[in-house]
Amino acid sequence: MSETVWNAFRETAQKNSYKTAVIYHGIELSYGELLSVCRRLGAALARRGVRKGERVMIYLPHCPQWVISWFGLQAIGACPVPITHFYGTRDLEYIAKDSGSQIVFCCEANYQNIEPLFSSGLFKDVIYTNTSEELPSWKELVNETIAKSRRVPAPAGVLSFDDMIRENGEAPEPGTRPEDLAEILYTSGTTGLPKGVPFTNDVYVWSTREERNIVAKVVPRGKAVILQGSPLYHILGQAQGLSGLLSGDTIVLLPRMDIEEVLAAIERYRTTNMFGTPTFYRMILEHPAVDRYDLSSLMWCYSGGDYLPPAFIERWKEKTGKYIYQGLGATEACGGITMTPGDEEIPEGSLGRVLSIWKAKLVDSDTMEESPIPGQGELLISSDHMIRGYWNKPEDTEKSFITLGGRLWYRTGDIVRIDEKGWVYFVDRSGDIIKHKGYRVVPSKVEKVLTEHPSISAACVVGIPDQELGEKIKALVIQKADKGPVEEQELIEWCKKRLAPYEVPHWVEFRETLPTSPSGKILRRKVRTEERQKMAKS
Repeated sequence: MSETVWNAFRETAQKNSYKTAVIYHGIELSYGELLSVCRRLGAALARRGVRKGERVMIYLPHCPQWVISWFGLQAIGACPVPITHFYGTRDLEYIAKDSGSQIVFCCEANYQNIEPLFSSGLFKDVIYTNTSEELPSWKELVNETIAKSRRVPAPAGVLSFDDMIRENGEAPEPGTRPEDLAEILYTSGTTGLPKGVPFTNDVYVWSTREERNIVAKVVPRGKAVILQGSPLYHILGQAQGLSGLLSGDTIVLLPRMDIEEVLAAIERYRTTNMFGTPTFYRMILEHPAVDRYDLSSLMWCYSGGDYLPPAFIERWKEKTGKYIYQGLGATEACGGITMTPGDEEIPEGSLGRVLSIWKAKLVDSDTMEESPIPGQGELLISSDHMIRGYWNKPEDTEKSFITLGGRLWYRTGDIVRIDEKGWVYFVDRSGDIIKHKGYRVVPSKVEKVLTEHPSISAACVVGIPDQELGEKIKALVIQKADKGPVEEQELIEWCKKRLAPYEVPHWVEFRETLPTSPSGKILRRKVRTEERQKMAKS
């Protein structure tokens, strides 16, 4: 298959011209309309000198302009660099310099973070939009939820997104090849500065299509109504959401992840597909309004970014009658590595099987010696359709990508078990293992036991250095708001009944919140660093 992202989208849009592509605040944008406005934006960008391969940052919240910007850049062979709209000036400066981006799309809510970088000359062009401008001007929005008073005129010297999409013209044919850059996504930076992950068109189309093939066993291509439950700048949000526009599906965009708005959107638009992190599903299940909404249209509920215990999946099934499919993925894999299929009985606790585009092997994390399958070890993956390394990060590339037997392999850092039938089970992150009294304690196992307590909604377990024991075990937990208080000793006794003696936490600390990535995943390494810094000061 030799395809590009733009060709795949254009062909899909032409075949489904009158079908709804995007829903936002109740307003529908058809595939034909979306294709037209993306072409106009691409033409306007090309007239202003944007070249094939040029990196352009998308610094926008969820809104139609985000989607139009991304595909408008694809139309001329330019390379989108999507980032979270919550970043401040320091992060913007780092990513702009690292990616080589000199143009940025932004909005009224975050222009103040762009302005000093624009004034300094780091950005040569800023394309500004009001998120209250909603859809193109010919799609006037009358929904009262968007206050017209929020409209802020474009600052002097910047380009107006609204003006650019009004311009007539066709985007020039870019001559994009499968091996050309389609996008650079930045990892959330759980281990230092964010790393750019460059996807070629070939990698993006192959990976997202493979993932859609698994979903198609439950919801056929072109039949899905997808609630965009994870950020568009995150690989989960692209592989399970945005890429649906390459298959003729409909995407429901919400400006923010308010849980009651999520529930209302599922009922109103008869959503078939939903995805998010385990935190997202817990918030839904524990929301007081969940029983007031009709969720019967859901067919494909998918969780990624972290492991979801079987006990929670059972609670979800009891409440909604739906199963939560899971998978193991990575930005570096352009999405899924494993996924649970919709047409087989799934063993409890499994994250599915390795997708067909990947070769997989297990190794000892320290020696790189291959482990047998079935067996346990660090998961390595390889494909003819994979990235070759990080953007401008040769040292990080050397740590994460390794050549074995003449093939390039990506080190996922995930310790997994693969059984004799190929089912994959998550054990832990290789760098997160706690070494206590000579034992290797798996934090996620302890966290699973803690979150099974009826009063605990989230947990993070880390190792604290100890001269005699190697590391002691500390648990940080969040209590459920609707449950009575629980004492530290009660949780320790709870763990003693369910864990080996060497796995029981030495301390339990109660927190209101725990640090999370933009996608909602608890940042265990950040917690561990904070706890060790506190200990060093004491």
